[in-house]
Amino acid sequence: MVYCLESYCTQLASGRVNGTVDPVVSRARPGAVMSDACFGFAQPAFAATMPMAIDATRENGAATLAVAHAHTCTSLGYFTEQIAAEGLIGMGFTNASPVVAPPGGKTAVIGTNPIAMTVPGDGAPAWHFYFSTSAVALGKITMAKAAGKPIPPGWAVDADGHNIPGGRPEGGVGQRR
Repeated sequence: MVYCLESYCTQLASGRVNGTVDPVVSRARPGAVMSDACFGFAQPAFAATMPMAIDATRENGAATLAVAHAHTCTSLGYFTEQIAAEGLIGMGFTNASPVVAPPGGKTAVIGTNPIAMTVPGDGAPAWHFYFSTSAVALGKITMAKAAGKPIPPGWAVDADGHNIPGGRPEGGVGQRR
């Protein structure tokens, strides 16, 4: 995702993410695989762990793959698609900082927390979904803000919890700034 490139470079330059670490992979139990990203990017942590997680799933019928201490994975669906390409059902969940206010609320209490699932099919996924807990992914709001474009009604609330009827985003998906 080209849009994320600037953010990734900023995170590297600020030291928030370490671009030179190697993830530490472990398998504490037969069906539990973990990758400690060591405060680096999530993508190398997934890449280092995926083969072991696939093997663990085939050996046990189900397995978990956890990535800890990582910078955003960006597209969680990308990883569930890799699992489905191996003939397995891939389900993914991730945490995020609170930016979403609940319906009728004005205080952000949950993250956009992407959820993804991909079911294998013949040569292509039979079923794939990827969504967040908000009306729209936060990236769509930040892209609109960066481009100086208005957002559609229902995408965000203002500091008082009122639905922004369409206009320039000042915060985010339920964010108070």
